Amino acid sequence: RAAVLKPEVASPFENGLLVYDLLDALGLAGGNARSLRDSGAPLAKLQNWNALAPLLDAAGVPLDADTKALAVAGDVDSVAAVIESVFAGAQAGGGKRASGLSAGQAGQGQTAPPSTRTY
Repeated sequence: RAAVLKPEVASPFENGLLVYDLLDALGLAGGNARSLRDSGAPLAKLQNWNALAPLLDAAGVPLDADTKALAVAGDVDSVAAVIESVFAGAQAGGGKRASGLSAGQAGQGQTAPPSTRTY
């Protein structure tokens, strides 16, 4: 399955805020949300994704440097792939169960299959 982010909701996911909220809602966020910045500036996005990386790793979704760079650059396919991996990990029992995520799995330029989730 693949996730697709609608343009009108992509920004809070791109900067990592809603990714943190997702982890929190699934009981997978053990970090401090105060370190996250509510900004679309590249430096704020980088800080947020750096803060999310250990949380994602603990949730079983290791974030490689390429995927993080794509997310910071605003690649919605990469962000959607992270979200999908978080859901897959949560469905599998969470915490270190997902196989991880690499930039090659981000689905750049690919058309989503019929079972696509849209957020």
